[in-house]
Amino acid sequence: MIRSNHSGFTLIEVMIALLIVSVGVVSVIDATNKYTVAQVELEKKVLAGWVASNALAIARFDSLTDRVKQGNTRSTVKMGGHQWRATVQSEETDVESVFLVTVEVSLEGDPTKRVIASLTSALTESK
Repeated sequence: MIRSNHSGFTLIEVMIALLIVSVGVVSVIDATNKYTVAQVELEKKVLAGWVASNALAIARFDSLTDRVKQGNTRSTVKMGGHQWRATVQSEETDVESVFLVTVEVSLEGDPTKRVIASLTSALTESK
């Protein structure tokens, strides 16, 4: 019997190594995809928070000029490459000249109308 003294990997060892490497690559791609989705959602939340803050600032200005209206008002704002829908709801409180203002912001055209940011504040009318 003649024995060959060749060293190297067998086909099965190479296939197992490729399987292990491919599982690792798929895991890295999946983690990168989840990170990207999380980044997009975080960007939307930050931008929606800014839109809500701006809408609340406008409501505060309106309260200084005695223009606080009870009820809902809607506006559309473009910020960060997105079109946003801001809904401002004002309601009277038990305290005279004090209104509770809630701002809810969602993406314009989103069929779910999911609220991404919400702010609530108490405002007073100037006298």
